[in-house]
Amino acid sequence: MKRLLPWLIVLVLVAGLCCLFPPFRVHSLKAVREAQASQQFNAVDFVGHFWGENLLPATDQAAEVTEVVNNPAKVREKFGRMVGISRSYFLFVRGSARVVSANDDSIGL
Repeated sequence: MKRLLPWLIVLVLVAGLCCLFPPFRVHSLKAVREAQASQQFNAVDFVGHFWGENLLPATDQAAEVTEVVNNPAKVREKFGRMVGISRSYFLFVRGSARVVSANDDSIGL
């Protein structure tokens, strides 16, 4: 009996933990499919929200494109935003231009 008591206590504790923090859940397939169908990605709404709520308000922080073009030696250090430790960088600029040409690979401004 003395050897059985510690194992019984451990078993009760493990069962209690499994009740509080279940290791898995079972959901009906029908409920999961209905939830997925209601969460379909809507590109028009996403772009509208991103453009109006995120991008346009952030243009105050963008560098003026003429300033970037006129200062090519310091573009990376002054205006570039690097991702991680790579040597690649991105520019966030604002300005206006007229499209003079467009093809599959590039757009001429």
